[in-house]
Amino acid sequence: MNELRLIAVGSSPLIAEEIRSEVASLIGNELSIDMMTTDEVRSVEPDTFYICALTQAGVLDRIVPRGKLFVLDLHPTTKFFLDIATIPIGERVCVFNNRLPYTQLLINECRQLGIDRLQFEPVAYDEMSAADVLERLSAARYIIGVACLMDERMLFSDRFNGRLRADVKTIAGRRTASIKSAGRLLAGIAEFYCDAPSTEVTHIVKMLRQASNNAVVNQIGLSSAPIEEYMDGAASQREVLRYLHEKFCKLAELN
Repeated sequence: MNELRLIAVGSSPLIAEEIRSEVASLIGNELSIDMMTTDEVRSVEPDTFYICALTQAGVLDRIVPRGKLFVLDLHPTTKFFLDIATIPIGERVCVFNNRLPYTQLLINECRQLGIDRLQFEPVAYDEMSAADVLERLSAARYIIGVACLMDERMLFSDRFNGRLRADVKTIAGRRTASIKSAGRLLAGIAEFYCDAPSTEVTHIVKMLRQASNNAVVNQIGLSSAPIEEYMDGAASQREVLRYLHEKFCKLAELN
């Protein structure tokens, strides 16, 4: 069995890069993490996992079989929503993204958190006319969106920057994977190597030990100790790998 290959898939190269960065924040650089856009995925490679955000799952699950597709449930950090909550009541807020479905998800999440007295206006640059996008952005005093789209690579690129108000205020949210969806991916990686009895797994065990902590750190800023305590025992590396697989499966089943 070959080394596992991971592919971060996004609706655009910028979103693919965001997903790649999130996966790397979990597992580091031990495994290869390549990138593709959703449109580029036409077949499935052996020994390869495909990782996407929730909005692309419906397209990819028609191509990628069960067990090879992992969907990260990405949400902006709490600080992002706290910053949005400081916008004065009644203000018009542009929600900037490449696709309309995600703008609506973000608007709904704001409203579910009680941020419901702002005038949210979707701006999806890949699905709206250039004229509509520029008209909405040029009038916006407040623009919110995921961090990978809110810098010089997109919002402040030559494509839009010259049309923004001088007093525009932007709020960028870094997205991180829920513990449950991170657990599914880590369980899949552990299972892949559990099924490869002839493969040396020491480096995988080390990676997954750190990943178990990173999944928590990315959410709440704390690290988990139980796995570290187990690792101090006399168990073999393969026994530890099976233990980690069970723990990640439990994370993936969290309500």
